[in-house]
Amino acid sequence: MERLCERIEARAGALAFVAAFALYLWLAAPGEYWLDSAEFVGVGYGLGIGHAPGEPVYALLAKAATLIPLGGIAFRVVLLSVTCQAGVIALLVCGVRRAARALGAAPAARVGACGLALALGGLAVSSRWQGSRPEVYALNTLLILAAAAALWTHLERVRAGRRDQRGLLLAALALGLGLGVHPLVSGLALLPALLALALWDRAALRPHTLLLAASFALLGLTAYAYLPLRAHDQLGLNWGNPTRLGSWLDVVSGRSFQRSFTATAGPGLLARAQNLSLWLMAELHPLALVCALGGLALLARRARAGAAAAALAALVLCSNLASVGLQRSLDLDNPDVGGYLQPSVLLLTGLAALAPLLAAARWPQRARALGGGLAAVAALGGLLAVLDAAAGGRGRPVRSYAARDAPLLLLDAQPPDTLLLSASNQATFSMWSLQVVEGARPDVTIVFRGFLAAPWFRAPLQRQLPALAAAQRPGGAADLDPDAMSALARQRPIVWEPFGFREFRDDGLDLLLHPGAGYFQVGEPGPEAPYTRFAWIDLLNGDHLDRSFALLHHFVRASKASALGLDQLFAQEIALARALAPDDPDVAALARGAP
Repeated sequence: MERLCERIEARAGALAFVAAFALYLWLAAPGEYWLDSAEFVGVGYGLGIGHAPGEPVYALLAKAATLIPLGGIAFRVVLLSVTCQAGVIALLVCGVRRAARALGAAPAARVGACGLALALGGLAVSSRWQGSRPEVYALNTLLILAAAAALWTHLERVRAGRRDQRGLLLAALALGLGLGVHPLVSGLALLPALLALALWDRAALRPHTLLLAASFALLGLTAYAYLPLRAHDQLGLNWGNPTRLGSWLDVVSGRSFQRSFTATAGPGLLARAQNLSLWLMAELHPLALVCALGGLALLARRARAGAAAAALAALVLCSNLASVGLQRSLDLDNPDVGGYLQPSVLLLTGLAALAPLLAAARWPQRARALGGGLAAVAALGGLLAVLDAAAGGRGRPVRSYAARDAPLLLLDAQPPDTLLLSASNQATFSMWSLQVVEGARPDVTIVFRGFLAAPWFRAPLQRQLPALAAAQRPGGAADLDPDAMSALARQRPIVWEPFGFREFRDDGLDLLLHPGAGYFQVGEPGPEAPYTRFAWIDLLNGDHLDRSFALLHHFVRASKASALGLDQLFAQEIALARALAPDDPDVAALARGAP
């Protein structure tokens, strides 16, 4: 039995990778998904520039993934996330195995800890979200954990009396590449790395060693040269147009993204801390979270080395939680929060898996009872968290075809040679991606209204759409002159998407907006505002009524009605549809399936 456990333990990392890969492949989205996923597909396939900080490392790897002859283009980018997240779980299990060996646990106990880490970490909602959709966070977490593993190897060699810098340099390179994916999360990981060196290898903090490590980190950062090389004055997947040093810094620092959206005031610092605590309890369940914090407390009581390790773990948690806590406007219901906080979730998962071993080492006379009890509590907590998430449909984007189908229906419904002024980043990302990846409706020019006031957008706008640039108010603001827009509408169809479902204007432009195919169409001014709300069905004429039914049906099938704010509109819109087409079976079927 002991030999069998040793053989399983020796292959724990590989077994964890295979199990996690199979899970995330089963849960994976079929292609584009909601939020930023469609944008990342388009950026990878077309080697464009995504929203700040540009994610050059991810863009290059996503491009490599699109060359794999397996499935559609978008699904190939999903496979990149599946592989990276499986690697994350494998590194987590290998880290738990290392720690269990350091604690002197028996082979069976080490295998149990690895299995508990695999179950808690692999099935966590954040892990399932990041491993099953096109996003940057799985890759970012993989690079952070790879840096931690390399640094751990370096410190073990230092403790054994070997002055080998390879582990330190590999850690610096991995962190540099991580900074090329998500600078905020990866940058905050530098603090625990420096503390680890200060605790266990102060010689590495000498100027010449730090300079050598910094050179390897800069080697990873050279990926940012991708941004000016790929800036091409496009109106679409070219955030920030970083052709010059100033615009390049705006992209890398995130200012170009902030200027494209209206800032919203969030809760205060105390309320954000409380919300983060609630989020962690929902992610891990209070039982597993208590086991993790208990493991941290037990680690702190293991003499001097244990206290130093506990302090390092606490710094990792604090610095990583700060990546979300310092952002006032980040919505904790957004699955991207799980991407930011994955290092914290995985660390707590590892502590929960090690808590039984730490308790057994603390009280050896009751080792079996304490270890088994804590393992059962942690496993139960993780299971309850998974069941709760599954009941709500979180972390399960499989069969979510609507993220592609709905924007494609809207794009196909527009008149030839349309200028589409979009307002929703969700729809904009998706339609850009469809044009780049599938060549859908190349005659439609899509301009994101959030870009109109951005200084970096003026040059490409004036070069490609001088008439629209001339219609802007003085100073290049987002507001457009009604007379100029009316004149431009005589030259080509102009479609206008309001911000959200209600947008009331007092600049005269609302007098030009008339019912169109999915959005409003700019036309001649009328005697009064022709709309008071943004609705889906009554904006479509009879030729496009079937498209609107199909669009709504996709939203219902994907359970996205509540998330998009459509549930409150369904009742009144379906009533109107039944009045327009009382004998249409599609309308009756839609009414039966409405929330």
